[in-house]
Amino acid sequence: MEDGEDKFPRVILSRVFGTFKSCIEGFQYCKPIVQVDREFLTEKYRGTLLTAIGQDGSRNNFPLAFAIVKSETKESWMWFLHYLRRYVTPQPNLCIISDKGINLLVALQSERVGWNESDVSSVYCIHHIASNFNKQFKNVDLKKQVINMGMFLTISCIKFLLYYIFIISITHCFIF
Repeated sequence: MEDGEDKFPRVILSRVFGTFKSCIEGFQYCKPIVQVDREFLTEKYRGTLLTAIGQDGSRNNFPLAFAIVKSETKESWMWFLHYLRRYVTPQPNLCIISDKGINLLVALQSERVGWNESDVSSVYCIHHIASNFNKQFKNVDLKKQVINMGMFLTISCIKFLLYYIFIISITHCFIF
């Protein structure tokens, strides 16, 4: 070995998947709901953090798994969802909650992931919907109402509140 060389070879991971045994075992006592999301890492270490979170009977978050990948792509989502399915959530009849990201939605439908349509249903996260709503209307109170609609109300109440929000938004548009 020459001067200045490392004593150990360097290993650079292109991606990493992680979970804990207690999370795997505890998920069997949670609701059959898995929320997946991503967060961009922008400081010293760059990449994307993919997460999967369950929900217990008291509506508390229950961590399931995470992955660090180079970027949010269809392939990285497929890889993450495959290992999530294989090691953490093998049971059928799950509901996956996500944002409307194209890469994630395509990955969920992939055969390589291991979920088929009878095993999993996919819905959109109300907080993401409300954030998109707020970008359009820029009204925090209406955003809170959208979240409340999605979390607690019956279909008839949701239709009524959507009509109410529509009327308020039109009223605000024509006030001079």
